[in-house]
Amino acid sequence: MKLRVGTRPSELSIKQTLEVIDALRSKHHDIEFEIVKIKTKGDIDRKTPLYDMPVKGIFEKEVDLALIRGDVDFVVHSLKDYPTIVDSQLELASVPRRKSPYDVILCKEHKRLSELPSGAVIGTSSLRRMTHLKYFRPDLNVMPIRGNVDTRIRKLWRGECDAIIIAEVGIQRLGLSLEYEVLNFDIMVPAAGQGALAVVCRKGDSEIKSLLKSIEDPPSRFEVEVERKILRHLRAGCRTPIGVNVRIQGDKAIASISSVSPDGKLKVYIIEGHEYPCSIDDLAYKAYMKFKDNGGLEIIELWREKDMFSTLRGVTT
Repeated sequence: MKLRVGTRPSELSIKQTLEVIDALRSKHHDIEFEIVKIKTKGDIDRKTPLYDMPVKGIFEKEVDLALIRGDVDFVVHSLKDYPTIVDSQLELASVPRRKSPYDVILCKEHKRLSELPSGAVIGTSSLRRMTHLKYFRPDLNVMPIRGNVDTRIRKLWRGECDAIIIAEVGIQRLGLSLEYEVLNFDIMVPAAGQGALAVVCRKGDSEIKSLLKSIEDPPSRFEVEVERKILRHLRAGCRTPIGVNVRIQGDKAIASISSVSPDGKLKVYIIEGHEYPCSIDDLAYKAYMKFKDNGGLEIIELWREKDMFSTLRGVTT
C-alpha cells in the first residue's frame, strides 16, 4: 500500500510531514509514503506582511484542494494556520502529540527582551506578536518580516533587525542550536493551535481516517479543540490578534486568552482552570465568559471596527 501525502514545500512543512510519516511507519510497517509538495499563496508571496494579505487560507487552501481532488490521500498542516471551520468535504482526522506552543525571542546579541535598548528593531509578521510586544515594550520598533524560519534567522544575522520573534516549535523541528528566550504567557499568549499538527483526510474515507487516528494524542487533541472552540465563541477573524492556549498540567486543564487593543494601551489577559478530564465545551465557554467579563470582547470589537474601516477605505489594517 502506497499513500501520497500533501504538504507545503517549505523545509519546516517537510519536517512536519516526515514527523507524521515516521509515527505512522512505527505502527504500520507495510505502508509506503510519497510526499507531494504543493505551493500555496503564502509560499508564493513572501513579501506582504501576513496581516496585510487580503484572503483567508494563504497557507492551506491549495493543499486542501489537492486532497479534495484526490491528488493526495491525506495532508499535513500546522494547526495554527488551519481554519476553525473545516471544509465540509474534509475532516481533521488526527492531532499527533503536540510540541512547544511558546513564542520565543531570538536576539542578535543574545539579550533578553527586557534588556534590549530603547528603539531596537524587532522583526515579526504576526499582528498578535506585534501588539503584545508593543504593549510590553512600547519603546521598541517592530518591522514586518516574512520568510521561512531559516530565512528570518538569516535576516537577523545580516543585521536587518536586532531580534525576531518566532515559534519555538520551528526551532525544535528544524533541529537548530540557538540561544533564545522563551516568552511567558503574561507577555505573549501563543496562537491557538501553535505547536500542534493537523492531519486531514477526505470525509468518508474511513480506511485513511482509521490509519491516521492511530497516531493521535488525546491530550493534544483536547487542548486544540478547546482553543478552536474559544475562537469560535469569540468569532475572532484572521486579522484579530488574539492569543489562545490550553495546557493540561496533571489533573488540571488551564486555558489562557490574551488580546491587546489597536492603540496598544489596553490588554486583557485571563487564565481559567478546570479539573481534567473535563468537557471541551465547558472549559471553552468558561474561559470565553471570563475573557468577556474582563472586557475582552470590547477589544475584539475595536479590531473588527478597524478592519471594517480599513476595508471601506480600500486599505489594509
